[in-house]
Amino acid sequence: MIESLLSFDEENYFENRETRNFVKFQETIQGNLCRAYEFIAGRYDKSASFYYSIWGATKGAEEFFCYMKEEYPNAELRCVIDMYREEVFHGIKMVKPEQFQLTDNEVVIVLAVKASNMAEEVFGNKRIQSKDYVCVGDLFFRDKK
Repeated sequence: MIESLLSFDEENYFENRETRNFVKFQETIQGNLCRAYEFIAGRYDKSASFYYSIWGATKGAEEFFCYMKEEYPNAELRCVIDMYREEVFHGIKMVKPEQFQLTDNEVVIVLAVKASNMAEEVFGNKRIQSKDYVCVGDLFFRDKK
């Protein structure tokens, strides 16, 4: 231990240190959206009729809505879940998580990273199966031990 402290090369530390690449916030949003797109593509044909709901009235929600309208023209936005907002999103009044009820032939895309933990809890309490939703920003899931 003492030898490693004595052999520390302070002068060249910054040049020789191990570095990591950090992902920019916009890249994270795009990555999350790609995960949502993959979830939908893994379940539905582009001509399929189904319902979807979005959790999180974010910038990503707008982008996801436009993508769905273009790529899955028979899919219908049924609900927008948001803990903090009580607005209308493309004609759909937002609801609080506890008000949400999953219908047949519906999936939920949890876009708000901050909502991932709550979504897992709410969906568990409502007995919504994991195959019916995806938390795209689950990077911050708390340990479930």
